[in-house]
Amino acid sequence: MGWPQDTADFRSFYPSNILETGWDILFFWVARMVMLGTKLTGKMLFREVYCPAMIRDAHGRKMSKSLGNVIDLLDVIRGCELEKLCTQLLQGNLDEKEIKKAKEFNLRFALCAYSGGGRDINLEILRVEGYRKFCNKIFNVTKFAMLKLDESFVPAKESLVECWVLHKLNVAAKELNAQMADRNSMMATTGRVQLLVEAMKPMTDESAFLDTKQFAQQTLYTCLDHGLRLLHPFMPFVTEELWQRLPRRPNDATPTIMLSKFPEPTAEFVFDEADRQFDLVFSMLKTGRLLPASYNLQSDIHLHLGMIALTKGCKSAKVGLVDLDVEIAKCDKKLDVVRLAHQKIVKTESQADNAQNVPENVRTANVDKRMTLEAEIATLELSTGMFAKLK
Repeated sequence: MGWPQDTADFRSFYPSNILETGWDILFFWVARMVMLGTKLTGKMLFREVYCPAMIRDAHGRKMSKSLGNVIDLLDVIRGCELEKLCTQLLQGNLDEKEIKKAKEFNLRFALCAYSGGGRDINLEILRVEGYRKFCNKIFNVTKFAMLKLDESFVPAKESLVECWVLHKLNVAAKELNAQMADRNSMMATTGRVQLLVEAMKPMTDESAFLDTKQFAQQTLYTCLDHGLRLLHPFMPFVTEELWQRLPRRPNDATPTIMLSKFPEPTAEFVFDEADRQFDLVFSMLKTGRLLPASYNLQSDIHLHLGMIALTKGCKSAKVGLVDLDVEIAKCDKKLDVVRLAHQKIVKTESQADNAQNVPENVRTANVDKRMTLEAEIATLELSTGMFAKLK
């Protein structure tokens, strides 16, 4: 960079903002970099050191070429036969017993979600396969959107579904920006993407009204554009390829997604009332789907949803799909078992030496179990009351 001369490159790149490194070399390298940089320039080399979790093999050992427990990433991307992977083990310094063990779990190592909590992570290759399927889902979403979009993007009147989708997009941008600031890059978006597509399908069909279809197309494009930019830090190549296929808005000549503005929350997409109403719709749908299981209805019974106004004086007849007395007895029996388990945990937590003698992880597990049991008790009591009202 031209040091010790005061060059333009030196002023541009020194000091930097952040260093990403492993916690195992903080003393050996990072501390010396700070001391030497401060001594020679009088400026701190970087203000922040980010240490992600260290990727280890399935047995918790640090990956090393000399040890022979490293797999070429190109083999993971392109695919590789098991026999070839096992042959690569012979090139390292593994003991024969270790080679046998490595052959059994050769593909167990951490590639994705490396920024999770903790200093070490041991993940299976199936996690990588899962993220690959997620990339396929993003590709299919983009393909669906391209089939529904045309050259005209004139917003029409907002409907409840579209306002809710934009509101959720705004919430996602707000959460992701906060997580990026906290150096926490773990965020699940599969559900949002799938839900967005399912919500937009009816409004983008040929049978939809013109104004509804046009605004649905605009909303779909906005969400897809923002979604790809939100995912770009984690999936740079996939998102770049898909983003290049999207049509551009007027006066938008951004050549690459890398130079596009990262989405931020905006007041334009805040629809609190639509979010509240749509959450009510989801709550009704969820409750309706859970009711058959709550009443122990047989799986071959077809339920039809409908709403009618009851005329005053109209009489109703009960259909014996559920034996109410039997169901109440079942709930009471389950309540006795759950309450007994709950009392045991409460008794354990109330002991004076619980905090000193019980490990923290056990105490945390007991708290989670107690809360789960309390929720189960409330559900069973509610079911019992509902059955009693039907008698």
